[in-house]
Amino acid sequence: LENTKITLTYDGLTEPVYGLANPGQLERAVLNMVSNAMKFMPEGGCIQAALVRKDNMLHLSLRDSGSGIADHVLSTVFTRYQRQPGIEDSRFGLGLGMVLIRSAATDHGGTVLIDSPEGKGTRVTIQIKKEHV
Repeated sequence: LENTKITLTYDGLTEPVYGLANPGQLERAVLNMVSNAMKFMPEGGCIQAALVRKDNMLHLSLRDSGSGIADHVLSTVFTRYQRQPGIEDSRFGLGLGMVLIRSAATDHGGTVLIDSPEGKGTRVTIQIKKEHV
């Protein structure tokens, strides 16, 4: 990622995956996932992306080395216009990113999982049914 001093790595499927999907919606979801991972990333941090197929699901995970999400904020990440308290900087958006990510997942027969022990980074996984992609 140019000019950020953040390392992005990828591990997973290398062959194309075919299916019926809304590519614009999935692209926005992935861009929001990357953007969210970068927002609270310290200089020199890293983002690890992985794409795997498990049974009839595709799992795209992004794990970052950022600050994690506080427990009291985690329960509201899918609420429209909800942002982490204390962040008034407009560069951090309107609080719609996770809503768009979850919408893309559910529209493709899946869901979103979040694992974020405070202070130890965050892993966001979007699951999509194989029939859709």
